Amino acid sequence: MDESRLQEISNLSHDAQLTLVNWLTTRTEQRRVTWTILPNVITTTVPQSVMFQFIVDPTSNGPYNWRLFSARDNFGELFRVVAALAPPDGSPLLDAVAALFRLVTKLAASNSSIH
Repeated sequence: MDESRLQEISNLSHDAQLTLVNWLTTRTEQRRVTWTILPNVITTTVPQSVMFQFIVDPTSNGPYNWRLFSARDNFGELFRVVAALAPPDGSPLLDAVAALFRLVTKLAASNSSIH
C-alpha cells in the first residue's frame, strides 16, 4: 500500500465514518443498494468498489446478530466497528451501524433489496 493511501485511511475520522454509514443507510432505504445474505456475512458493494459487510452470528431462532461491520476498498480496510467492544450506552457511529443492520435485516425479512 502506498503512503498516500495510508494517509487517506488514517484521515478517515469518526465523523467521516458516520457520514459514510448514514449515506449507506439512506441508499438502502431508497432500495438503491442491494445486500447479499450468506451464512456468516451480509454484504454489499457500491460504486467506486467499496464493499461493506456485517459479520454475523445467526441464532438458532433465525434472526442475526452482528459482531463486526467493516468498509473495504480495493486497497484494504477503511474502517471497522466491533459490536462486542462497544460502550454500553453506544456511540453515534455504533448507533448508526446498528440502525443500518436493523434496516438490512428488516428488508431481508420482507425480501426487498436483498438476495
